[in-house]
Amino acid sequence: MAVFILAAIVLPASGVFLRPPCAQTVAQAPIPAGPHDAAHAGSPTSWCAAHASKNELVQALSDCNYALSLDPDNVQALSNRGSIYLLAKDARAALADFERAISLRSSEAVLHFNRGVAYDDLGQSDLAIADYSEAIKLSPDFAAALHNRGYQYERKGQRDLAVADYEAALRVKPDLKQTLRRLESLRNSL
Repeated sequence: MAVFILAAIVLPASGVFLRPPCAQTVAQAPIPAGPHDAAHAGSPTSWCAAHASKNELVQALSDCNYALSLDPDNVQALSNRGSIYLLAKDARAALADFERAISLRSSEAVLHFNRGVAYDDLGQSDLAIADYSEAIKLSPDFAAALHNRGYQYERKGQRDLAVADYEAALRVKPDLKQTLRRLESLRNSL
């Protein structure tokens, strides 16, 4: 299972954000043109992050859209909205936002990571691996990127590369239970 990080949205202490079940269907919800709450007009990007961290996707999307109406080049709002689309299982919309954000700030590892998750969701494992690799190049201690790339290698039958990435992820964050389970599973199947 791949993991993903909501870019600069609230992360648990582990640094890994597993997808929660989506209680709201963003595609079916009416999204207001402005922030869903007038009090959020002064800092819509922050409110977008706050709502996303609570899985309040409609409210989060409303605030992100409003932030982007004020500044279409707001990388954080693009990243947050892409993450919301990932939570809502709309990988194509997420991909578009991550691609735009990367075109504006290609040096941010988490953008490549999240685009990798979108590619993974779309079944494009080679592109996912390329993005996870870029995230690792930009941030060598990015444990979630190492895990996800390892998982992609495992799915492709490249066990040695998968083991190497899982081991590297655990050196960075020894408490990654999902990574430890994947590594143990690979070792037990030899």
